[in-house]
Amino acid sequence: MSRQPSVLAKKFAPPKAKVQYPDEKPLVDLAVGGSKQNQARLTSFINTIAKNSPFGKAVLEDAAKAGYTLVMESQKGSCGFCDNERKVIALNPRLTDDLLIATLAHEGRHAQQFARGAKEGFGQFNVKCELLHSRAMEADAETAAAATCHEIKINSGNAGPWNDFAADSVTISEGFMAAAKTPDSKVTNKMLKGAFEGWYKDIPMVKAYEDGYIVDVMKQGLRHNLEDQLPYNEEISSKEVVNMFCLDSKGKCYWADKPDVLEDKEKLSISPETALQAERFFKVREMRNGKAPDQSYLQLTVRHNPVMEDKAAMSPKAALIAAQFATTRSPISTQISNFLAGKKAR
Repeated sequence: MSRQPSVLAKKFAPPKAKVQYPDEKPLVDLAVGGSKQNQARLTSFINTIAKNSPFGKAVLEDAAKAGYTLVMESQKGSCGFCDNERKVIALNPRLTDDLLIATLAHEGRHAQQFARGAKEGFGQFNVKCELLHSRAMEADAETAAAATCHEIKINSGNAGPWNDFAADSVTISEGFMAAAKTPDSKVTNKMLKGAFEGWYKDIPMVKAYEDGYIVDVMKQGLRHNLEDQLPYNEEISSKEVVNMFCLDSKGKCYWADKPDVLEDKEKLSISPETALQAERFFKVREMRNGKAPDQSYLQLTVRHNPVMEDKAAMSPKAALIAAQFATTRSPISTQISNFLAGKKAR
């Protein structure tokens, strides 16, 4: 019996043949950059979403209004990224078209979140609020991808984007569909909530972002003597966050009936490693510059279930995110380094 390639290996495999994309204009006024071939490919993604997904179309329209440009950019182990400073949404050309459509919905949602006031940068909120804000951004972006891919499937019969999304984001797609009355149900707030909750059930995914956005930032801050540039002192409430970007295609908050949803203990849990790193960071910072420590992390539940956080239990998407943070040249690692470098330059 031969061993089959993994899901990610298949998706990152070089394309077998060039696809000829139609010469058409984007149905959403989102700027498209790159070669003529790349522009045609990216335009096909925009139009697939615009023709078949009211949810996804609204996301891309807001990204366009905010001045974003969509490009292809080779990335090491990453599906794509959204750079608010450069106003760029970049997709990895090595991935399948179906997965890139899902990725465009996800990264486009980040552009929409930034346009609505989401915070960019690291170490500005206290640890509790940093987790509350950053986790909700990712959960909501995956929710947008789920809604977009589902609408493409039911409105056009093209199940490719949904199938690729569901294979990568298992707990999210399961939560989304468990809340649907039928397989071809129109998107409802209940389904959006199901997807959002599903993100938090993927503990390896939660830990991968926690390691990247909290642990790695603190380690780099101490290593480069930039801990004073990471105040960890701002606050934001669950209600502010969900009303800022947990919105449906009509701009209504899908958590309006439970605006404090992000205060759930499970949604704010941390690993033992995170608790230890926070303790070390704030002790060293206080010793070096006398700044009082942020104690918000002491309120958080510490997870003690190594099986749940085992790499072997990771979904393909969680494994990819963890690999990104472990790679110094990944878009996320670069964003952290650039942020700290910018703070140092000031």
